[in-house]
Amino acid sequence: MSEATTAPGPKRCTELDARIGGRIRIARERARVSQTSLGDALGISFQQVQKYEQGKNRICAANLQRVAELLGVPVESFYDGPAEIQAPPPLTVEQAWAEHRAATKALEDALQREAAALQVAA
Repeated sequence: MSEATTAPGPKRCTELDARIGGRIRIARERARVSQTSLGDALGISFQQVQKYEQGKNRICAANLQRVAELLGVPVESFYDGPAEIQAPPPLTVEQAWAEHRAATKALEDALQREAAALQVAA
């Protein structure tokens, strides 16, 4: 199991914590905000901001939300994006008609079973 998927201990940080910290640093630098200014706005020391950015300390959700607001970025920007979705290849006309016929047959069979069940119940 990779470290990013294992549950961290009370003081252990994961690879994900380091990636989030790195993204905080990038957003902070782009906003031209110092670690001291960010720390002051969060009510923490600049050393704590350094630890977040280096992935040495985990950042709580409330502080991460506040960082996003202060730096003017969406909180989602600190996380990995969704995995790319692979769409299945399009059906040929023949395949589409075959699926349509199969679905129609299944529906007709279900209606016949329901009708038979209603006749037995009557």
